[in-house]
Amino acid sequence: MSLPVAIRLRGVPISSTSVKLTWSAPPVEVGKGHIIKYSFRIFRRRKGTSDFVLAYSQFDMFHDRVIDNLRPFTEYEFKIQTFPTSNDMSHLQGEFPSTPIVCCTTLEALPMEPRHLRVTNATQDSISVKWKPPRSINGLLKGYRLYFDKEDSGDYSVVEIPASSSSYDANFLFPASTYRFQILAFTGAGEGPMTSIVQHQTRDSALNRFKTLGGDDWVNESVLDDDDEDDE
Repeated sequence: MSLPVAIRLRGVPISSTSVKLTWSAPPVEVGKGHIIKYSFRIFRRRKGTSDFVLAYSQFDMFHDRVIDNLRPFTEYEFKIQTFPTSNDMSHLQGEFPSTPIVCCTTLEALPMEPRHLRVTNATQDSISVKWKPPRSINGLLKGYRLYFDKEDSGDYSVVEIPASSSSYDANFLFPASTYRFQILAFTGAGEGPMTSIVQHQTRDSALNRFKTLGGDDWVNESVLDDDDEDDE
């Protein structure tokens, strides 16, 4: 006499870390004048890994269960194994019967912050920044939002950057001014956390550098012309 197998196993993601499994139990078999008692164990594994692990086991009849503590946006494989709960079935040997495997992918979650935001170049009117993708994206990366402002200005700019990019040139800036940058990544689940602020100053203009070094005593062009004439 064999154990019955659960039927119509189905998995539905209900969050980024949980999946609800539902199934139907076949009619209870009768043998030797009494009812055979059995229940189910749920096994799971991440797709691509070799071994199933026990996710849930219970000594009564149930037909659905939420499996928690899963990874976001990850495909899992599930199967349900029937096992006996009555002592008179102890003669059964070997592996107990299981359902066919079903697959289910958990929902997206917020990504972690982008990594290593840094300034790579600065001119009088531009600053270039670069970064690396989040360590855990937890979904399909849709893009980045870069925030930057001029220190103490009260206004800021937001730029949406494609997921394929990892750098940005902020142009039309003021010379000799400090600018602050922060960036976040976003998926279908929403925006992840921002990075820490990175700040950098644009280069001073040549005119300002000249005035700083030489003061405000301007040399009149006509004087230079007169000096040239005297030398002849």
